[in-house]
Amino acid sequence: MTLAGRWGYLDGSNARPVPKDPDNPTDTEKSEGKQWVRDDTIAQCLLSQQLPDELAMDMEKYPTVKEQWDVISVLFAAKSEYAKTDLHQAFLNMRCPKGGDVREFLTTLRKKRHELKAAGVTVTEPEYESTILQGIPDTLAVYAAQTLSTLCLATKYTGKAIDMSDVIDSVCEEADHVKMRRALKEQTTSKGKRGGQTDEALVASSSSDRRYNNNNANKRHKGKCHHCQKEGHWAQECCTKKREEAAAAASNQSGQTAQATSGSSKPENKPVGSANAVFNDDSDSDGFCAAKEEEVIARDICADPDPYLDDSDLEDDWDDVQADVESIGEQPDELESIGDGPDELDNEGEDPDIEETAAAIIAPADVDSTPRTEVYDSGASRHISPYKDDFMSYTPLSTPLYFNAASQHKFPAIGMGTLIVQTPNHSRESSLALFRALYAPSVTNTLVSLGALDEEGFMTLIGNGRLRITSPRGDSVAEIPRNARRLYKVIHIPESANAAELVSAMELHRRLGHISVASARKLVQSGAVKGIKLDPNAPEMDCKACIYARATRVLMSKPRISVPAQSFGDEVHTDVWGPASTSTVKGQRYFVTFTDDATHYTVVYLLKTKDQVLKSYKSYEAWAIAQQHCTGIKVLRSDRGGEYLSKAFDEHLAAVGTARRLTTHDTPQLNGVAKRLNQTLLKHVRAL
Repeated sequence: MTLAGRWGYLDGSNARPVPKDPDNPTDTEKSEGKQWVRDDTIAQCLLSQQLPDELAMDMEKYPTVKEQWDVISVLFAAKSEYAKTDLHQAFLNMRCPKGGDVREFLTTLRKKRHELKAAGVTVTEPEYESTILQGIPDTLAVYAAQTLSTLCLATKYTGKAIDMSDVIDSVCEEADHVKMRRALKEQTTSKGKRGGQTDEALVASSSSDRRYNNNNANKRHKGKCHHCQKEGHWAQECCTKKREEAAAAASNQSGQTAQATSGSSKPENKPVGSANAVFNDDSDSDGFCAAKEEEVIARDICADPDPYLDDSDLEDDWDDVQADVESIGEQPDELESIGDGPDELDNEGEDPDIEETAAAIIAPADVDSTPRTEVYDSGASRHISPYKDDFMSYTPLSTPLYFNAASQHKFPAIGMGTLIVQTPNHSRESSLALFRALYAPSVTNTLVSLGALDEEGFMTLIGNGRLRITSPRGDSVAEIPRNARRLYKVIHIPESANAAELVSAMELHRRLGHISVASARKLVQSGAVKGIKLDPNAPEMDCKACIYARATRVLMSKPRISVPAQSFGDEVHTDVWGPASTSTVKGQRYFVTFTDDATHYTVVYLLKTKDQVLKSYKSYEAWAIAQQHCTGIKVLRSDRGGEYLSKAFDEHLAAVGTARRLTTHDTPQLNGVAKRLNQTLLKHVRAL
């Protein structure tokens, strides 16, 4: 529209010229008005070409292109806001795939932000920072968070605002550095080895070294321990044996530790894999068994493993990060109190190591809309949940805790914090805070330990098919009904899953591909379409799109309806055919025919261009009058081709008094005499 020079007609800057005297305009004012109407009509044509057919038909009732544009702007303004919201949310959900190129992801993220800004979508600096921290791998997120903390401290003294481009460049350099260091290490350790064996695989077999190969870390041994008679580890790696030896050494002050342990020692066998060990307490088999934390090789810093680094690099990098954090300052006191409650987690008389630095850079996760399920179990020794979003405070564990179920399946807990669950309480819902709850992503449902609630002072009463929980102050916290499987289980369905969208029958008709309205109603009533509720107050009306799409051409009546002409010149049929694929010797590619309705006498003129039709008609008219066939042509029947609707053609017909009879648009049957003649002439030409 801008290239055509018609944008001023859309925005109204090029208004219609108004004569000084509307009753007596000058010739110049008349010509300016006609030129404005012509240009405005061209602008309407250009605009209609970019609109759907249905909308273009609706715009025909507005006389100027500005009025049409104002209506279209109001119509699509709300839809544009929805599109901007979707683009904004899609930007916030961008994540770097595991094993992907971090530099490419951050470059794409920066480019997308500029594109959204050009489209009118604003991404604030806090949102941009949060998207970067959540999108990159967790280990690089630690580095980025520490970089941001350093820049924040520097801002207080320099007053210079933080430039996220500097942070992105720093993270990209760190990612390249990590990849190069990893490749160099793999190249160094692979020299002199056979079959791809590396030193890391040998180190992973040692129970005293905390650095191991990721590929063998989770592999169970096929051997059987000769000490505890359990599979999955060797006697040299048996943690039960080590505890017994440590207990015997502490109780025997005479130094006879070797004699106390010689009765249970077995010949040591060569280990063949990693040395992770889990103690399985056979004394409790209901729900989750009481599990003890063992010394494991893996050092889990965060919940999701970083695909860029192996654990040998991770420990060195983490020491550097901790050194940077110490140089910035001490952690706040609130961080140290995360997960505090009546009792601390027992682990051979020690508390688990909490990675305070990792907790300081945890970015807010996206809200998960999956259904939440809580099972209130008297056999569970701890509160356990797989839903990280439900934790009000969360701190990763430096050493994961392993729990054994009754089926002997092992579940690692990698974090701890305060969990908030919603409990049904008569006709309302209450919030219950579960302290020292463990985060185990491999668990299916949230397990609420009734024993842990009892230690915190809550009272539980089971009877009449209900579980009632009372707070230490005597307030009712929950009243949970028993289900058909005799479990006290609560399932929370998100509102987005239950919310039914209220739509009209016509809107549903359009969404389902313009099926019949009755069929659309039947689909909703039968339950085949869910999440939709029909609006009973919405009126039903004709669908313009269906009318336009399903329109068919009505068969024309073959018998002639009008009265035939009685004399020459009463009515003349005319039509233009062309262009032909092959021109004549003189370069003529069109022909026009004039057929008298009374005598069916036909005259044919060959044309080079279609603008010669008026000249040919004047020649035919002069021939008919000169030969005394008629005194003048009364009616000229033609289609709506541009060659017949020119201004010069109209002025000539008006001057000689000839009436014009035009056919209906896209209906060539109404000009059947001339059309049939064209077909007859073309058959003869092809035959010759």
